[in-house]
Amino acid sequence: MSSTRIHTGRRRPAWAVAATGAMVASLFAFAPAHADEPVAAPSLRWQVSNYFHSSFSLKTHTLADGASEDGDGVVTFPDGAGSYNAATDTLAMTYEGSVSAVLVSGGAEQYRITVADPRVFVDADGEGAISAVVSASSVAQGDNPAASTDPKRVVVTTFDATPDDWSGDSRKTLAATPDWSGVLPADSQEATDLGIGAGKPVDGASFAPGFLGQLTPGVRAFFYQSAAGQTTKAPAAFTAEADPISVTPTITGADPASGLSLNVAGAGFTGDTKTGDAGVYVGLAPAGGLPDVSNSANIASFAGVAYVPGVAINGGNFSTSMTAPVAKLDPEQSYAVYTWQAHTHSNVSQDTETSVPIDFRALAPAVVPAASPAVSAVITSQSYANGVSVNVSGTNFTPVTNPGDAGVYVAVAPAGGLPDVSSQDGMAAFSAMAWMMPSDIHDGSFATTLNIPTDKLDPAKTYAVYTWQAHTHSNTGQDTQTALPIDFAKLVAPSTGPTDPTQPADPTQPTQPSDPGQTTTQPAFALGAAASSAYGKLRTIGVTVPGATGTVTLTGAGAAQVKTLVGSRATFVLPASLRAGRHTLTVSYSGDASHAASRSSRTITVAKAAAKVVAKVLKAPKVGKRGTLRFAVGGVSGAAKPAGTVVVTLTKGKAHKIVRAKVSKGSATVTLPKLAKGTWKAVAKYAGNANYKAVSKVMKLKVARR
Repeated sequence: MSSTRIHTGRRRPAWAVAATGAMVASLFAFAPAHADEPVAAPSLRWQVSNYFHSSFSLKTHTLADGASEDGDGVVTFPDGAGSYNAATDTLAMTYEGSVSAVLVSGGAEQYRITVADPRVFVDADGEGAISAVVSASSVAQGDNPAASTDPKRVVVTTFDATPDDWSGDSRKTLAATPDWSGVLPADSQEATDLGIGAGKPVDGASFAPGFLGQLTPGVRAFFYQSAAGQTTKAPAAFTAEADPISVTPTITGADPASGLSLNVAGAGFTGDTKTGDAGVYVGLAPAGGLPDVSNSANIASFAGVAYVPGVAINGGNFSTSMTAPVAKLDPEQSYAVYTWQAHTHSNVSQDTETSVPIDFRALAPAVVPAASPAVSAVITSQSYANGVSVNVSGTNFTPVTNPGDAGVYVAVAPAGGLPDVSSQDGMAAFSAMAWMMPSDIHDGSFATTLNIPTDKLDPAKTYAVYTWQAHTHSNTGQDTQTALPIDFAKLVAPSTGPTDPTQPADPTQPTQPSDPGQTTTQPAFALGAAASSAYGKLRTIGVTVPGATGTVTLTGAGAAQVKTLVGSRATFVLPASLRAGRHTLTVSYSGDASHAASRSSRTITVAKAAAKVVAKVLKAPKVGKRGTLRFAVGGVSGAAKPAGTVVVTLTKGKAHKIVRAKVSKGSATVTLPKLAKGTWKAVAKYAGNANYKAVSKVMKLKVARR
């Protein structure tokens, strides 16, 4: 129910106050204390104007819907809903209650002005406004006929809020004085349309034009300066309380099939901060800043989104749920729940970012232990002239276990353990070798044939077939050893003359085979720079094929390059534009009359290059005026220019603002928000990109009055 109180502007006698205080004290002396009594909701305290309180024409007040008024005419509007957003320094609060100024003469009401349900809003630039549901009625007076207006929300007055205007910790209080001079210029079209005479308002001093327009013509002059020195008509200072906005996300479920389920509770939210607003959105996305929500197409960048309409926000509170599919979550990222105003993101007062720690182990599919690699080695022929032929087949192999892996090597060496394969020099320990590229391994299986020359075998040793991950042996998961039972009796050299049948042939003295075949020689790399260097720097790759002639082809570093061996050697120059990251280079040798075709690979790493940021002030910021900065982001000469984003963080005391700009052709222009007077610390961070490292630039900005 609404309550009504008539205030005539007269104070009660001191004795009445004392008596009332005594009675209240006696009552409370016997009242039990309640430690857990609820804290009163935030309130707005505003006199409207001194004229509204003290003028004979306006001082009789009717209060309703919980509003109260003290002896100084300060009206308290209770039950505030909304919040203060510390991240954006914004405020969006709506308060309950109404006050009506009424003039009664001769027993009849002459006019009534009602201000109800005031709303206080401050944007990220510190520009604020008080709006209210306003209505008015007047009887006929002089040239003004009887008139009335239907209740309508309009801006009553505007103001600027600086960091120094805020106080409090758990509950924030804004104390500010609204604008007066210069609000409505005299003789402007707006003033003329409101029926205000020539030369008025004096000094442009007025409440907001929209408020005057919602009043009946006969009472508008109470709210603008019609003669010099009418300072009592100016909007009074006010204090607005607000509790901080808060978001509490709770993970309610996580599994590979259903994804990540969350419940999100919010407090201190406003569904309709500005006309046209329609609630808030709640979304899950990588932490580090709200993604671009300027159009609906960008909603796809969120792993999960929920819409909370304005009617679902009760007393500033809401609760909603959402589900993020596993396919939209990246275990390499950290995540946060974001909120923002629906549907057009008209303001940042509802912007929040709250971290959500996700245990990605719960979202990973159950791992079925992979079967161990297995190898079968079958000798198909053995002879002194042709050596040993072995058909080798493998199952359950993984061609790429780690980034940079490139299949599996299969080779024959003495039994007893895999020789050292940490460098290419270790390859000499093997009697025969084959490289199974990833394209040669299908569903974990491969098949190949090894031909082992007789002179590569020692009859005093036993042999085995080995496998391991190519090229760098990054792991031991593909390591196997399979016995190879070679019958050395079949590898004895044929007799070249009469022999003593009682003496066995000496297998250690073989004669030259009639057709030894070609020698397989792997091309050897010689890096002209370290295996890791920075983006944009030229480097050379030397390739050697001992004793060979022919051509070698390099792939894996841009367009394929072909070189002719000179003195068994060729040199390739890698392009400076080779992107940062790991690259697998492959050299293929064409072969010649004495050497079979072969190939070899090597992994190199190109590190990100250092970027440099140079700042320039294009337009110095002033109080109430935005400034402009330009950041030149330099990279490596002859390579692509840096691209990406520059994020500028501005701090002064507790004040904190963030602006962003895209880097285009090595430059980013940043328009600063309106800043309060003083010295601000500006930290510009270039986030880096695929080829350049992140870098920061610190500078100071002095903001002076205009």
